[in-house]
Amino acid sequence: MRLILWLVLMVSCSFAQGNQYITLGSYKTYAQAHQALEETKENGLIKELSKRHRFELSTQKIGQYFSPMLYDFNDTRMIPLIYGILKHDYPHIKIDYDKDYKAKLTNTTWFFMTLLIMIVSISVLIINHYYTLYKNLKEDHERLQKLKETLSMKHDEILKNLGYKIERSTNDMIHARDKIINEPINELTPQNIRHKFKAIQDTDKILTDTTNQMIDFLKAKSGKLKLTPSSFDINQLLESITMYVEQNYKGHSVELIYEVNLNVWHYMVGDFKRLYEILVNIIDYSYRHTSSGTIRLVISVFEQDKSSFLSEFKIIDNSVGVHKSEEEKIFLPFHDPYAKRGLFLSKEFAQLMGGTLNFVSRYGKGNIFSVTIPLKLDQEHEQIYRLTSTRFSSQELQKKYIGIIERDEGVALAVQKAFLHSTKNVQTIAHYSLNDYDVINRFDLILIEHSMINSSLLTLFESIQQNKELHVLAMHSILSTQHKEIIDSIIERYIAKPISPSNALKFFLDTYKQPKIVTNEEEIVFMEKMDRHLHSDLPKQFLQELPETIEATKSFLKDYLGSSLLIIDDNILHQKEFDDMIHRTGIKYAQARNAKRAIEELESYYNRFDLIFINLEIEHDKGLIIAKMIRSNESYRHIPIVAISNEEFSPMEITKTGINAFFNKPITVSKVYTALHHYLEKADLGAPFAKLTQSEHILDITRGIMQASHNEALYLELLQEFQSVYGTSGETIKALIEVHDYRKMKELVVSMKGISNIMGANDMYRLLNELESLLQHQRYSKLSNYVSRYIEELEHLNTSIEIYIRSVTA
Repeated sequence: MRLILWLVLMVSCSFAQGNQYITLGSYKTYAQAHQALEETKENGLIKELSKRHRFELSTQKIGQYFSPMLYDFNDTRMIPLIYGILKHDYPHIKIDYDKDYKAKLTNTTWFFMTLLIMIVSISVLIINHYYTLYKNLKEDHERLQKLKETLSMKHDEILKNLGYKIERSTNDMIHARDKIINEPINELTPQNIRHKFKAIQDTDKILTDTTNQMIDFLKAKSGKLKLTPSSFDINQLLESITMYVEQNYKGHSVELIYEVNLNVWHYMVGDFKRLYEILVNIIDYSYRHTSSGTIRLVISVFEQDKSSFLSEFKIIDNSVGVHKSEEEKIFLPFHDPYAKRGLFLSKEFAQLMGGTLNFVSRYGKGNIFSVTIPLKLDQEHEQIYRLTSTRFSSQELQKKYIGIIERDEGVALAVQKAFLHSTKNVQTIAHYSLNDYDVINRFDLILIEHSMINSSLLTLFESIQQNKELHVLAMHSILSTQHKEIIDSIIERYIAKPISPSNALKFFLDTYKQPKIVTNEEEIVFMEKMDRHLHSDLPKQFLQELPETIEATKSFLKDYLGSSLLIIDDNILHQKEFDDMIHRTGIKYAQARNAKRAIEELESYYNRFDLIFINLEIEHDKGLIIAKMIRSNESYRHIPIVAISNEEFSPMEITKTGINAFFNKPITVSKVYTALHHYLEKADLGAPFAKLTQSEHILDITRGIMQASHNEALYLELLQEFQSVYGTSGETIKALIEVHDYRKMKELVVSMKGISNIMGANDMYRLLNELESLLQHQRYSKLSNYVSRYIEELEHLNTSIEIYIRSVTA
């Protein structure tokens, strides 16, 4: 109905505007007319006028002839001007223009026309109104029907999941109990008997936990679950979470971090038990799905008024994330029969407390859970973390400088924030400053990650301790089983992470309660052990330019297929040289055009890069600085760096930054092969992996995912879109060549070329590059030779895409 109204209005507008246009002439064929129109579009003056004043250009068929036309001018004063510009190029140009144009219809005609339009418009509006009402009612009915079906399905799924959960819990309990009972008793003592009964009681908790989940869920749904608000210390909440994690995930490699923002109050009023359950359920889920990295609990508050505020508890993990199609299921009751706790309870408890639980998954990167709960400020307790000591006054303690040395910058900032609640002189110490005496000497208390301790650092700490009071505390994860707590004259004690604001205050005050005791013998023994175990893991360095392997050709590079390179270079010519050189060798690579992109690539795939090439002239001679940035991070120390240099950089200047080797421009296969030969291991070309890798020239999936911001879901969507839009483009290319429509063909080739490069479709990209070159140089006669080749290549690519899609979605 709206379409009818729109047509009526368009008709009325057409009477008001009139048909004013310019015809460039008449042509026998559409191609001639189209060419004339294209030439007009390329006219410089016409281009400028079209930017300022809107008008349309198209080819119209009039009788047996084709006429290029300019029409629909928003400013009719442009018509004579454009006519004057084009009349010399088009002798048969015609114009329909009346500068004093006025409607030529009589008043009576206008009256009836207006009346007709009004009647039609009102009728259409009435019909449209009732049609909209009918449509809305129909949509509401369909929505309610779908909602009913969804609720029914969810009800069935909850019952099914509950059955799985009970069955799984029962089997686990029986298995654990049988194992305990069948365990031989070597000696029948009261202690052994008590141990047996205690273990059996523990197995009962498996079913008890499941039962409690069901009871809490049913209470929440029926509205019988009540809140019990009370005053609690935010640090008490964190310590309870720490205790749970330590008991259940000891030895796990994922580190828990607490990041408590400075505006978070010390004491709050709320339901401590429910808040604890919400957070522990989520952290339990994160630990079960995260294999490495960190899990961060970030706490913030947003004030509502003087006595109440919104508290946000954000849990961020480094898991593989959840696919969009699975996101809703993780909150479905009893969905995961292996879970000790359920996320569905966290959601119910958050809503019960007047808050929300939001979930965002970065598929391939991790999850973010955000719990927002309204809490009240406990006005009966003092909120300040006070510095009190028998040895020092509060003012003296405030002047003590604390330094944090951590391998992970995120952990360092979290520890710093914990101390900032009680003292302001807290800083993180960068990795490149660890051997700088003047930097370390500024601090009075050092907290260092235990795995970063080495003999040179201990020597530095000792030299400072000879001149001033310097305290050194070693930190380790609460879950770590690898560290050894060694008491010596330099390291006073070990402290466990995560660190809450109260922990930080306690560690700080304990350090300054009594004088430090020095034991030189233990220090010597410890340093001897450190010297025996520590060694440099930096790959070998060459102080002279790498020699060329003269006989090396591109085929030699296939010896290193499966290897992964990072090429840091903003020179377009260099990038093309590497593309041509590495193509079809089976070597994977990523390119970074600046420092930011290089670090992003390393952070995402640092375990997979075997060698780094860096152009020292990148970003106006910033190559050495970027190399220092890479070497300052312990995670990348094992990756060799080969520099592309020139004679302006001295060998000593290059190697002292941590670069392992260099060669001067130009870039050649013989130089690149030498670098690979020194730092990479040759592949077994007969292995199945090698054969698979050599086929990746059709579709390099690893490179494609890397170029899609390391997002596999995004890459999958890109492949599906490519198939949908270009999967049958072989016939399109053939048809465009037959009708000589090279403009449309060029548009198609250019758009496909960009997407093919991002996808990692290497062969298709090269073929499209050749077609683009022919079109640019107007070598149209050669295009027909490419049709069968293009169709064949497209078929190979479609097959590879289909295989990958099925493997992912299976």
